[in-house]
Amino acid sequence: MSNPIPEDYRNLLVEVKQRIRSAQYEALKESKKPIGVASYQIVSSVPQGLKNQLTEPEQVANLLEKVDND
Repeated sequence: MSNPIPEDYRNLLVEVKQRIRSAQYEALKESKKPIGVASYQIVSSVPQGLKNQLTEPEQVANLLEKVDND
């Protein structure tokens, strides 16, 4: 025994689907910026230019201990 979907509910679903598709179309139409793709490479050591900009692991551990103690 199946329970048929009421016609007004079916019409509501059709309208919602049309609105979603319309919004997607408008978003794509208005977008003039190229879509970028990020890439990365995993290395075993920190590049020399970044070593001075990173926090030492001991400093990070000390900061985390302070946060845990508060």
